[in-house]
Amino acid sequence: MIFETYQPKPPLDEIVQSIIYYKDLTLPHQKERVVPTGHTFLLLAFDGYTREIYDESLRSITQLSEAWLSGPQKQTLNISVHPRSEMMAVQFTLGGARSILPQPLFHYAGKVKPAKEVFGTQISELHRELSELVGVQEKFQRVSDWLLYLHQKSLNAPIWFNTVLSRMQDNPYSKH
Repeated sequence: MIFETYQPKPPLDEIVQSIIYYKDLTLPHQKERVVPTGHTFLLLAFDGYTREIYDESLRSITQLSEAWLSGPQKQTLNISVHPRSEMMAVQFTLGGARSILPQPLFHYAGKVKPAKEVFGTQISELHRELSELVGVQEKFQRVSDWLLYLHQKSLNAPIWFNTVLSRMQDNPYSKH
């Protein structure tokens, strides 16, 4: 069994608290309770299992496979456990996920969504790349690079702002 944790370096540590990877994990129970912490998680599964997500009363909410995003939760969630699991979990700092998400963080609060609905085909490509990598450190580096790319991209000014600024510089108000 492999179980490793990665602590990101700056500047990624501003948005990601930790990344966990495990392979061949077998637990003695069928459901794992996830206590609400207010963190957002990106989860990637590489073992081919479909996970069942349950609410705190163990009612099924959804079924997910490959990759999903769990927004900040107020209630306990439960997730099905499978033998010889292989997964990666990205735990964002409180509020840290907002810089990589296409909508404000409150849109994801209390929800668990397929990551493809959030990130489009980019997440499928990342999942494929991570599946093909053998070394755990390589997997950590690849997911870190992807998250850092999304984070830095979000820090850039919107196109409309750059257009307005360019027009103002080309044709300053003082020349009217």
